Amino acid sequence: MAELLTREWAGARTPVVHGAVAEEFIARLEAGQFRQAKDAQAWIKKRTYKTLSVSGALKVLRRLGGQLKVPCKSQVKKDPVKAAKFKLELPARLQAVAGSTPAQPVRVWELDEHR
Repeated sequence: MAELLTREWAGARTPVVHGAVAEEFIARLEAGQFRQAKDAQAWIKKRTYKTLSVSGALKVLRRLGGQLKVPCKSQVKKDPVKAAKFKLELPARLQAVAGSTPAQPVRVWELDEHR
């Protein structure tokens, strides 16, 4: 019975990114060198010679402190004063174009340059 309860287990697999490679990965992650999981996947392949799927690269990113989404470049350059001014002026502009009681609904279109 004692031999049935024992098993030969060598332990869990070692992660692809660990040790000094993990420290280098975290430094590059904090510097913002990975914009997408594919960038991290390519770096891991180049550095460790091991191929990970994109979902595998995402798991490594999450495990080492990466975030899924970062703000667009345009949001970093956004001027909060101009944004507040636009919000205040928008109703007056719409009323000037459509009138105080428009006969039909007014549609406001926006353009997202990042996408």
